[in-house]
Amino acid sequence: MDAQLHQSGSQSSLSQAHVERGSLQSHREIDALRCVLPWLPQRDLCAAACVSRELRTAAYQPELWKSLSLQGATSASARLAQALTQPRFSHLQHLNLEFAQPITDADLLLLAGKPLVSLNLNACQQVTDQGVTTAAKLLPNLQSFSLYWNLRVTDSGVKQVVLRCTSLQTLNLSGCKNITDTALRFISTSLPNLKSLNLTRCVRATDTGLKYVTSGCTQLEELLLYALSSFTDESLATIGRLSHLRVLDLCGMKHLTDQGLQGIACCTHLISLNLSWCVLITDQSLITVASSCHYLELLSLHGIRGVTDASMAALSASCVNTLHTLDVNGCVGIEDRSHAHLKVLFPKLTCFTVHK
Repeated sequence: MDAQLHQSGSQSSLSQAHVERGSLQSHREIDALRCVLPWLPQRDLCAAACVSRELRTAAYQPELWKSLSLQGATSASARLAQALTQPRFSHLQHLNLEFAQPITDADLLLLAGKPLVSLNLNACQQVTDQGVTTAAKLLPNLQSFSLYWNLRVTDSGVKQVVLRCTSLQTLNLSGCKNITDTALRFISTSLPNLKSLNLTRCVRATDTGLKYVTSGCTQLEELLLYALSSFTDESLATIGRLSHLRVLDLCGMKHLTDQGLQGIACCTHLISLNLSWCVLITDQSLITVASSCHYLELLSLHGIRGVTDASMAALSASCVNTLHTLDVNGCVGIEDRSHAHLKVLFPKLTCFTVHK
Protein backbone atom coordinates (compact mmCIF):
# COMPACT_ATOMS: atom_id res chain seq x y z
CA MET A 1 0.00 0.00 0.00
CA ASP A 2 2.84 2.33 0.84
CA ALA A 3 4.21 1.59 -2.60
CA GLN A 4 0.85 2.42 -4.14
CA LEU A 5 0.63 5.64 -2.15
CA HIS A 6 4.15 6.51 -3.17
CA GLN A 7 3.32 5.79 -6.79
CA SER A 8 0.09 7.76 -6.53
CA GLY A 9 1.91 10.65 -4.88
CA SER A 10 4.53 10.60 -7.59
CA GLN A 11 1.90 10.67 -10.29
CA SER A 12 0.16 13.55 -8.51
CA SER A 13 3.42 15.46 -8.28
CA LEU A 14 4.17 14.78 -11.92
CA SER A 15 0.69 15.89 -12.92
CA GLN A 16 1.01 19.07 -10.84
CA ALA A 17 4.42 19.76 -12.31
CA HIS A 18 3.00 19.26 -15.80
CA VAL A 19 0.18 21.71 -15.07
CA GLU A 20 2.63 24.23 -13.64
CA ARG A 21 4.88 23.90 -16.69
CA GLY A 22 1.85 24.26 -18.95
CA SER A 23 0.70 27.29 -17.00
CA LEU A 24 4.18 28.77 -17.13
CA GLN A 25 4.35 28.13 -20.85
CA SER A 26 0.92 29.70 -21.31
CA HIS A 27 1.96 32.79 -19.35
CA ARG A 28 5.12 33.07 -21.41
CA GLU A 29 3.12 32.86 -24.61
CA ILE A 30 0.74 35.53 -23.38
CA ASP A 31 3.65 37.75 -22.32
CA ALA A 32 5.19 37.27 -25.76
CA LEU A 33 1.90 38.14 -27.44
CA ARG A 34 1.58 41.25 -25.29
CA CYS A 35 4.89 42.44 -26.74
CA VAL A 36 3.52 41.95 -30.25
CA LEU A 37 0.11 43.57 -29.71
CA PRO A 38 1.23 47.21 -30.21
CA TRP A 39 2.37 46.31 -33.73
CA LEU A 40 -0.82 44.56 -34.84
CA PRO A 41 -3.59 46.15 -36.96
CA GLN A 42 -6.91 46.56 -35.16
CA ARG A 43 -8.50 43.61 -36.97
CA ASP A 44 -5.80 41.32 -35.56
CA LEU A 45 -6.21 42.85 -32.10
CA CYS A 46 -9.87 41.83 -32.19
CA ALA A 47 -8.84 38.31 -33.18
CA ALA A 48 -6.31 38.17 -30.34
CA ALA A 49 -8.99 39.28 -27.89
CA CYS A 50 -10.94 36.10 -28.68
CA VAL A 51 -8.09 33.81 -27.59
CA SER A 52 -8.34 34.23 -23.83
CA ARG A 53 -9.55 36.53 -21.09
CA GLU A 54 -5.98 37.68 -20.42
CA LEU A 55 -5.38 38.55 -24.06
CA ARG A 56 -8.76 40.27 -24.31
CA THR A 57 -7.76 42.58 -21.48
CA ALA A 58 -4.37 43.20 -23.07
CA ALA A 59 -5.70 43.66 -26.61
CA TYR A 60 -8.36 46.17 -25.58
CA GLN A 61 -6.04 48.54 -23.72
CA PRO A 62 -6.94 52.09 -24.80
CA GLU A 63 -3.25 52.76 -25.51
CA LEU A 64 -3.55 50.39 -28.49
CA TRP A 65 -6.64 52.08 -29.91
CA LYS A 66 -5.51 55.66 -30.46
CA SER A 67 -6.46 55.58 -34.15
CA LEU A 68 -9.77 54.91 -35.90
CA SER A 69 -10.19 54.77 -39.67
CA LEU A 70 -13.58 54.59 -41.37
CA GLN A 71 -12.09 55.65 -44.70
CA GLY A 72 -14.54 54.97 -47.51
CA ALA A 73 -16.99 53.29 -45.13
CA THR A 74 -20.71 53.10 -45.78
CA SER A 75 -23.14 53.52 -42.87
CA ALA A 76 -20.27 55.50 -41.38
CA SER A 77 -22.48 57.55 -39.07
CA ALA A 78 -23.75 54.48 -37.22
CA ARG A 79 -20.34 52.83 -37.19
CA LEU A 80 -18.74 55.95 -35.74
CA ALA A 81 -21.35 56.20 -33.00
CA GLN A 82 -20.88 52.54 -32.12
CA ALA A 83 -17.08 52.75 -32.03
CA LEU A 84 -16.95 55.86 -29.88
CA THR A 85 -19.01 54.19 -27.14
CA GLN A 86 -16.35 51.50 -26.73
CA PRO A 87 -14.05 52.07 -23.71
CA ARG A 88 -11.03 51.07 -25.77
CA PHE A 89 -11.40 54.27 -27.84
CA SER A 90 -11.27 56.53 -24.78
CA HIS A 91 -7.75 57.68 -25.75
CA LEU A 92 -8.57 58.25 -29.44
CA GLN A 93 -6.13 60.69 -31.06
CA HIS A 94 -6.42 60.12 -34.82
CA LEU A 95 -9.73 59.87 -36.69
CA ASN A 96 -9.93 59.30 -40.45
CA LEU A 97 -13.37 59.79 -42.03
CA GLU A 98 -12.12 60.37 -45.57
CA PHE A 99 -14.87 59.56 -48.09
CA ALA A 100 -16.94 58.02 -45.27
CA GLN A 101 -20.66 58.31 -45.99
CA PRO A 102 -22.78 59.73 -44.62
CA ILE A 103 -20.99 61.98 -42.14
CA THR A 104 -22.94 65.09 -41.12
CA ASP A 105 -22.58 68.01 -38.74
CA ALA A 106 -24.49 66.06 -36.08
CA ASP A 107 -21.96 63.21 -36.15
CA LEU A 108 -19.18 65.56 -35.12
CA LEU A 109 -20.93 66.16 -31.79
CA LEU A 110 -19.89 62.60 -30.89
CA LEU A 111 -16.28 63.76 -30.65
CA ALA A 112 -16.88 65.53 -27.34
CA GLY A 113 -14.34 64.48 -24.74
CA LYS A 114 -11.99 62.76 -27.19
CA PRO A 115 -8.34 63.90 -27.10
CA LEU A 116 -8.06 64.09 -30.89
CA VAL A 117 -4.98 65.65 -32.46
CA SER A 118 -5.77 64.62 -36.05
CA LEU A 119 -9.10 64.79 -37.92
CA ASN A 120 -9.57 63.89 -41.58
CA LEU A 121 -12.89 65.00 -43.10
CA ASN A 122 -11.77 64.74 -46.72
CA ALA A 123 -14.75 64.56 -49.10
CA CYS A 124 -17.29 64.59 -46.26
CA GLN A 125 -19.41 66.90 -48.35
CA GLN A 126 -22.39 67.07 -46.02
CA VAL A 127 -20.28 68.80 -43.38
CA THR A 128 -20.89 72.56 -43.26
CA ASP A 129 -19.52 75.56 -41.40
CA GLN A 130 -21.62 74.48 -38.42
CA GLY A 131 -19.91 71.09 -38.34
CA VAL A 132 -16.34 72.34 -38.55
CA THR A 133 -17.16 74.96 -35.90
CA THR A 134 -18.45 72.17 -33.65
CA ALA A 135 -15.26 70.19 -34.25
CA ALA A 136 -13.12 73.23 -33.48
CA LYS A 137 -14.94 73.87 -30.20
CA LEU A 138 -14.67 70.25 -29.07
CA LEU A 139 -11.11 69.62 -30.27
CA PRO A 140 -8.93 72.62 -29.37
CA ASN A 141 -5.75 70.51 -29.41
CA LEU A 142 -5.98 69.50 -33.06
CA GLN A 143 -2.62 69.47 -34.82
CA SER A 144 -3.81 68.20 -38.20
CA PHE A 145 -7.10 69.02 -39.94
CA SER A 146 -7.98 67.94 -43.47
CA LEU A 147 -11.04 69.16 -45.36
CA TYR A 148 -10.33 68.25 -48.99
CA TRP A 149 -13.13 68.71 -51.55
CA ASN A 150 -15.71 70.39 -49.37
CA LEU A 151 -17.96 72.84 -51.20
CA ARG A 152 -20.06 73.82 -48.18
CA VAL A 153 -17.41 75.19 -45.85
CA THR A 154 -16.68 78.90 -46.22
CA ASP A 155 -14.40 81.50 -44.67
CA SER A 156 -16.64 81.51 -41.60
CA GLY A 157 -15.93 77.86 -40.79
CA VAL A 158 -12.20 78.16 -41.44
CA LYS A 159 -12.09 81.20 -39.18
CA GLN A 160 -13.52 79.21 -36.27
CA VAL A 161 -11.07 76.38 -36.84
CA VAL A 162 -7.93 78.51 -36.88
CA LEU A 163 -9.03 80.76 -34.00
CA ARG A 164 -9.80 77.80 -31.72
CA CYS A 165 -7.20 75.24 -32.86
CA THR A 166 -4.07 77.33 -32.58
CA SER A 167 -1.77 74.29 -32.32
CA LEU A 168 -2.48 73.24 -35.91
CA GLN A 169 0.61 72.08 -37.79
CA THR A 170 -1.11 70.76 -40.91
CA LEU A 171 -4.14 72.26 -42.68
CA ASN A 172 -5.56 70.84 -45.91
CA LEU A 173 -8.17 72.97 -47.69
CA SER A 174 -7.61 71.47 -51.13
CA GLY A 175 -10.67 71.82 -53.34
CA CYS A 176 -12.55 74.05 -50.89
CA LYS A 177 -13.70 76.41 -53.61
CA ASN A 178 -15.58 78.80 -51.32
CA ILE A 179 -12.44 79.78 -49.43
CA THR A 180 -11.28 83.34 -50.15
CA ASP A 181 -8.54 85.72 -49.06
CA THR A 182 -10.50 86.36 -45.87
CA ALA A 183 -9.83 82.82 -44.66
CA LEU A 184 -6.16 83.14 -45.60
CA ARG A 185 -5.91 86.30 -43.52
CA PHE A 186 -7.22 84.47 -40.45
CA ILE A 187 -4.83 81.59 -41.11
CA SER A 188 -1.88 83.96 -41.31
CA THR A 189 -2.68 85.75 -38.05
CA SER A 190 -3.77 82.72 -36.02
CA LEU A 191 -1.32 80.01 -37.10
CA PRO A 192 2.21 81.44 -37.13
CA ASN A 193 3.68 77.97 -36.48
CA LEU A 194 1.80 76.16 -39.25
CA LYS A 195 4.06 73.65 -41.04
CA SER A 196 1.95 72.44 -43.97
CA LEU A 197 -0.75 74.23 -45.96
CA ASN A 198 -2.60 72.81 -48.96
CA LEU A 199 -4.56 75.36 -51.01
CA THR A 200 -4.86 73.28 -54.18
CA ARG A 201 -7.77 74.50 -56.32
CA CYS A 202 -8.88 77.16 -53.83
CA VAL A 203 -9.72 79.15 -56.93
CA ARG A 204 -11.07 82.26 -55.19
CA ALA A 205 -7.73 83.04 -53.55
CA THR A 206 -5.79 85.96 -55.03
CA ASP A 207 -2.34 87.53 -54.71
CA THR A 208 -3.57 89.35 -51.61
CA GLY A 209 -4.38 86.10 -49.84
CA LEU A 210 -1.08 84.44 -50.71
CA LYS A 211 0.80 87.47 -49.39
CA TYR A 212 -1.10 87.12 -46.11
CA VAL A 213 0.17 83.54 -45.87
CA THR A 214 3.80 84.28 -46.72
CA SER A 215 3.95 87.15 -44.25
CA GLY A 216 2.27 85.36 -41.33
CA CYS A 217 3.02 81.63 -41.68
CA THR A 218 6.79 81.93 -41.77
CA GLN A 219 7.43 78.45 -40.37
CA LEU A 220 5.86 76.68 -43.35
CA GLU A 221 7.75 73.64 -44.60
CA GLU A 222 5.20 72.55 -47.20
CA LEU A 223 3.05 74.76 -49.44
CA LEU A 224 0.83 73.22 -52.12
CA LEU A 225 -0.62 75.65 -54.67
CA TYR A 226 -1.49 73.22 -57.47
CA ALA A 227 -3.92 74.51 -60.12
CA LEU A 228 -4.10 78.10 -58.88
CA SER A 229 -3.46 79.99 -62.08
CA SER A 230 -4.60 83.37 -60.74
CA PHE A 231 -1.44 84.04 -58.72
CA THR A 232 1.21 86.29 -60.26
CA ASP A 233 4.81 87.24 -59.53
CA GLU A 234 3.49 89.88 -57.11
CA SER A 235 2.68 87.21 -54.55
CA LEU A 236 4.70 84.24 -55.79
CA ALA A 237 7.99 86.06 -55.30
CA THR A 238 7.14 86.53 -51.61
CA ILE A 239 7.31 82.76 -51.11
CA GLY A 240 11.04 83.43 -50.80
CA ARG A 241 10.32 84.69 -47.26
CA LEU A 242 9.62 81.11 -46.18
CA SER A 243 13.14 80.13 -45.18
CA HIS A 244 12.06 76.72 -43.80
CA LEU A 245 10.17 75.66 -46.92
CA ARG A 246 11.03 72.16 -48.17
CA VAL A 247 8.13 71.21 -50.45
CA LEU A 248 6.55 73.60 -52.98
CA ASP A 249 3.97 72.71 -55.63
CA LEU A 250 3.31 75.38 -58.27
CA CYS A 251 1.96 73.11 -61.01
CA GLY A 252 -0.03 75.09 -63.58
CA MET A 253 1.09 78.51 -62.33
CA LYS A 254 0.81 80.04 -65.79
CA HIS A 255 1.60 83.62 -64.73
CA LEU A 256 4.85 82.74 -62.93
CA THR A 257 7.81 84.31 -64.72
CA ASP A 258 11.55 84.29 -64.17
CA GLN A 259 11.18 87.27 -61.84
CA GLY A 260 8.87 85.37 -59.50
CA LEU A 261 10.95 82.18 -59.55
CA GLN A 262 14.11 84.10 -58.74
CA GLY A 263 12.39 85.29 -55.57
CA ILE A 264 11.37 81.72 -54.74
CA ALA A 265 15.00 80.64 -55.15
CA CYS A 266 15.63 82.20 -51.73
CA CYS A 267 14.03 79.03 -50.29
CA THR A 268 17.39 77.30 -50.10
CA HIS A 269 16.13 74.24 -48.17
CA LEU A 270 13.77 73.05 -50.89
CA ILE A 271 13.86 69.31 -51.54
CA SER A 272 10.76 69.11 -53.78
CA LEU A 273 9.77 71.68 -56.41
CA ASN A 274 6.95 71.12 -58.91
CA LEU A 275 7.00 73.62 -61.78
CA SER A 276 4.97 71.54 -64.25
CA TRP A 277 3.30 73.76 -66.87
CA CYS A 278 4.85 76.96 -65.53
CA VAL A 279 5.28 77.81 -69.19
CA LEU A 280 6.90 81.25 -68.84
CA ILE A 281 9.97 79.95 -67.01
CA THR A 282 13.34 79.99 -68.79
CA ASP A 283 16.96 79.13 -68.06
CA GLN A 284 17.41 82.56 -66.50
CA SER A 285 15.55 81.74 -63.29
CA LEU A 286 16.14 78.00 -63.28
CA ILE A 287 19.90 78.50 -63.20
CA THR A 288 19.33 80.75 -60.18
CA VAL A 289 17.35 77.96 -58.52
CA ALA A 290 20.17 75.51 -59.27
CA SER A 291 22.76 77.79 -57.71
CA SER A 292 20.69 78.33 -54.54
CA CYS A 293 18.81 75.09 -53.91
CA HIS A 294 21.43 72.39 -53.45
CA TYR A 295 19.18 69.84 -51.73
CA LEU A 296 16.62 69.22 -54.46
CA GLU A 297 15.48 65.60 -54.60
CA LEU A 298 12.42 66.08 -56.82
CA LEU A 299 12.06 68.59 -59.64
CA SER A 300 9.35 68.71 -62.30
CA LEU A 301 9.79 70.95 -65.33
CA HIS A 302 7.12 69.14 -67.32
CA GLY A 303 5.93 71.12 -70.35
CA ILE A 304 8.33 74.07 -69.99
CA ARG A 305 9.65 74.84 -73.47
CA GLY A 306 12.03 77.60 -72.37
CA VAL A 307 14.35 75.29 -70.42
CA THR A 308 17.50 74.15 -72.23
CA ASP A 309 20.67 72.15 -71.66
CA ALA A 310 22.10 75.15 -69.80
CA SER A 311 19.67 74.52 -66.94
CA MET A 312 20.50 70.80 -66.94
CA ALA A 313 24.20 71.59 -66.65
CA ALA A 314 23.59 73.98 -63.76
CA LEU A 315 21.40 71.47 -61.94
CA SER A 316 23.92 68.69 -62.50
CA ALA A 317 26.62 70.82 -60.91
CA SER A 318 24.57 71.54 -57.78
CA CYS A 319 22.15 68.63 -57.27
CA VAL A 320 24.06 65.66 -58.66
CA ASN A 321 24.13 63.90 -55.28
CA THR A 322 20.52 64.52 -54.30
CA LEU A 323 18.19 64.53 -57.31
CA HIS A 324 16.32 61.22 -57.66
CA THR A 325 13.19 62.43 -59.52
CA LEU A 326 13.32 64.67 -62.60
CA ASP A 327 10.49 65.25 -65.07
CA VAL A 328 11.55 67.03 -68.27
CA ASN A 329 8.85 65.55 -70.50
CA GLY A 330 7.78 68.14 -73.04
CA CYS A 331 10.87 70.29 -72.44
CA VAL A 332 11.70 70.52 -76.15
CA GLY A 333 14.57 72.93 -75.51
CA ILE A 334 16.60 70.12 -73.91
CA GLU A 335 18.45 68.37 -76.73
CA ASP A 336 18.65 64.88 -75.22
CA ARG A 337 15.88 63.93 -72.78
CA SER A 338 16.53 60.20 -72.88
CA HIS A 339 16.68 58.39 -69.56
CA ALA A 340 20.18 57.18 -70.35
CA HIS A 341 21.50 60.70 -70.86
CA LEU A 342 19.72 62.06 -67.78
CA LYS A 343 21.25 59.26 -65.73
CA VAL A 344 24.70 60.41 -66.84
CA LEU A 345 23.94 63.92 -65.56
CA PHE A 346 22.15 62.71 -62.42
CA PRO A 347 23.34 59.19 -61.46
CA LYS A 348 20.83 58.87 -58.61
CA LEU A 349 17.76 59.33 -60.82
CA THR A 350 15.15 56.61 -60.37
CA CYS A 351 11.98 58.40 -61.52
CA PHE A 352 11.41 60.38 -64.72
CA THR A 353 7.71 61.28 -64.44
CA VAL A 354 5.93 63.49 -61.91
CA HIS A 355 3.09 64.96 -63.93
CA LYS A 356 0.91 62.58 -65.94
